[in-house]
Amino acid sequence: MKKYIQMMFAAALLCTVTACSGKTDNEPAPSASAAPTAEAAGTAAAEPASTAETGQNPVMNFVGSYAADRASMLVEADGTDGAKFTVKWSDSASETNEWTMSGKFNEEDTSVSYDNGVRKKLVYNEKGELTTDETLYDNGTGRIVFDYDAGTLTWTDDQDHIADDRVFGFVPVSAAETEGEQFLGRWVCGRAVIEVTEADGDMPYNVMITWSNTAAEHTEWVYDCYYDGEALVSNETGTKTTIVFNEKGEVTSSDEAFNDGAVRLSVNDKGMLVWEEFKEDAGKDMEFEKID
Repeated sequence: MKKYIQMMFAAALLCTVTACSGKTDNEPAPSASAAPTAEAAGTAAAEPASTAETGQNPVMNFVGSYAADRASMLVEADGTDGAKFTVKWSDSASETNEWTMSGKFNEEDTSVSYDNGVRKKLVYNEKGELTTDETLYDNGTGRIVFDYDAGTLTWTDDQDHIADDRVFGFVPVSAAETEGEQFLGRWVCGRAVIEVTEADGDMPYNVMITWSNTAAEHTEWVYDCYYDGEALVSNETGTKTTIVFNEKGEVTSSDEAFNDGAVRLSVNDKGMLVWEEFKEDAGKDMEFEKID
């Protein structure tokens, strides 16, 4: 993806409204929010370089990560005029659907049609280890169309029709983010705060979510998470505790509600953190802004 598009999205993210908002359903919305145009970001749009002009694969103008709520897509160049796609769509913290497909890039309408789509069901255990890798089909067909100016792509799949006309927005990432470090820090939405820190052991990230009920009571969710390449995940090891304090700030009671919670934390196409608690859906409709 050209450098100006990355700058465009960075500028757009800096303008994100501080109040938490948005909706997260069990499946991505049929039409996810499109990324700002170059004009909206104050940058004049330029035409994508063609193969004839540069001698390179024109898909290089579009490579990178895209997102539509809980679904994500990685776009890679393939040879001189092809594109490869990897889509991941989580059913739960331990189960993920994965599609892989490839095809020749059509410069006239900036699209890729494919007839080799492979869909798999991936299941992980509580340590993040893959336990099931089941191929559901290997001959899926469909089409992906890129919008260069908006920094989006639209995916239509003929096999499942799960993503027909679904719009994915480009998500700018840095080298550090490939290791999950973009999650580190404090994120806020209303009375809820998510703090992500590094941890030792098999699970490299510790997540604590604090939600103030009153001045004397709050609820805590604590998870040990791993990074699955897209999100921080904990499979049925999280705890939820309600803690009550006296006027001196001393703990007077600590009531554990459960110790088998499953969570998935991801960053959406607006740069906001999305909290999915699969045991009780506590984070539904919430988007968290990073404050440090």
